[in-house]
Amino acid sequence: MGVGTVLADDPHLTLSDEDRRVERLRNGRSGNPARVIADSSGRTPADARILDDEARTVVLTAETAPDDRHHTLEAAGADVLVAGSDRVDLASAIDQLDTQGLDRLMVEGGGEIIFSLFEAGLVDELTVYVGSLVVGGDSAPTLADGTGFTEEFPHLELTDVDRVDDGVLLSYTVGETVGRE
Repeated sequence: MGVGTVLADDPHLTLSDEDRRVERLRNGRSGNPARVIADSSGRTPADARILDDEARTVVLTAETAPDDRHHTLEAAGADVLVAGSDRVDLASAIDQLDTQGLDRLMVEGGGEIIFSLFEAGLVDELTVYVGSLVVGGDSAPTLADGTGFTEEFPHLELTDVDRVDDGVLLSYTVGETVGRE
């Protein structure tokens, strides 16, 4: 997730389903998946709920993040990885995470991080929940913020549709980028 989500929502990101936690432990894994934050300048608060000791938390920063922020985050329990000079280089970060055994990521984040991952060609699957509320306006969040796609677009192939309460969960695989025709 991006640091914007941490700052706006202070998420915990641990499993609430005890059966899933037990199953993970039974399979030799930690009770909760590792959590990863893309935070170029190290703005994650030291008291953020995501920095608890219930799961590993990795904060990805850029070289320009102040050293004192690295020390503060590490003292709060985070593993800090530097990937990129001014901004987190997501491809490099994913390579570093892979060498540490984190080879599959589920991204639960805002439009900036999702757009950045699509732009870097790092998305294999996309799952979107369409609920029964209409949220909109000039400042409303979108699935993919950032500069947007205007000439080339990620191609999505619908693979599954599930009804969940009053909404639907749409699952896609991501194919080759297609250009405007």
